[in-house]
Order: sequence, then C-alpha cells, then structure tokens
Amino acid sequence: MKKVYIAGPISDDDKKQVAKNLERFFAKEKEMKETGVNCFNPASIKIPHGKWVQYTARGIMELLTCDIIYLMKGWKRSLGASQEYEIAKLRGLEIIEEA
Repeated sequence: MKKVYIAGPISDDDKKQVAKNLERFFAKEKEMKETGVNCFNPASIKIPHGKWVQYTARGIMELLTCDIIYLMKGWKRSLGASQEYEIAKLRGLEIIEEA
C-alpha cells in the first residue's frame, strides 16, 4: 500500500494561525484515513522543546518512507513544505497538489 506524506504550512508567528494550520493537517489526516489511505501527518511529530530544524529533519525522514506527497493549499509559503516538495521531486514521488 502506498503511503502519502501531507505537506503544508504549520508554523507561523501568529499562534491562532498555527492552531488553524494544525487543525487543517489533522482534518486532512482523518479524511485520508477514513478513505483507507495510509498517510503521515508531520503535525503529529512530538519533540519536547523541539526546534523548527528538528521537526523538519524528522519530517524529511518520514517523507523518505512515502510514495506520494500531498501538498496542502499555501504550501509554497512554507519553507519546510517547499523543501519537502524538492525532495519529493528528486525522489520521483507522485505529487498531488490540493486544488
């Protein structure tokens, strides 16, 4: 079974926006799992007192186990998602961009 990596903006200077972004990630994960899609949600990564670079590195490690990257709206504004996209391209993953 193919595995999908969900990519998009999470971090933001505005805490309310971060909460909205996290909500979008968990909603997309739920939607995918309810339809039988095996996916990884990087918003589920837990690193006590973690820094952005640690979350990004952990996400990239997970991306390397995936076959597809799903790019959520706004992904181009996210440095992490843009890096994940480039890695996905280099690896020849299927790329799906949210309409």
